[in-house]
Amino acid sequence: MALLRAHKTRQGRQCWEAHGAYQNGGDVLADDLGHPLHPDNLSKSFRVAVVQSGLPQLRLHDCRHTAASHLLMAGVPVQVVASNFGIEPAVLMRTYAHFFPGMAEDALANQSRSFLG
Repeated sequence: MALLRAHKTRQGRQCWEAHGAYQNGGDVLADDLGHPLHPDNLSKSFRVAVVQSGLPQLRLHDCRHTAASHLLMAGVPVQVVASNFGIEPAVLMRTYAHFFPGMAEDALANQSRSFLG
């Protein structure tokens, strides 16, 4: 949250410095004049950052899959995750909900607890 607040402050400063030329569309990922970043440029910047960090090869879209899977594993309702990702729940489950070891066992244990109290 602190990073997002600092980013919002930085965008406000950019808006003020642009003297009315800033196009405030509410985009978090925007250039110095408020225009949304092009997805290809964002992906390229991400690839460069991954290489510089020494991390294994990773696509920006892989982060989306990971985030969705972790939210689901944390028990966030499918409808909430899907809404935040801007997709239908069925698409979320088919595309983003990867199977992690132990998930089936956890689901059965939760089901047993709900039936048995």
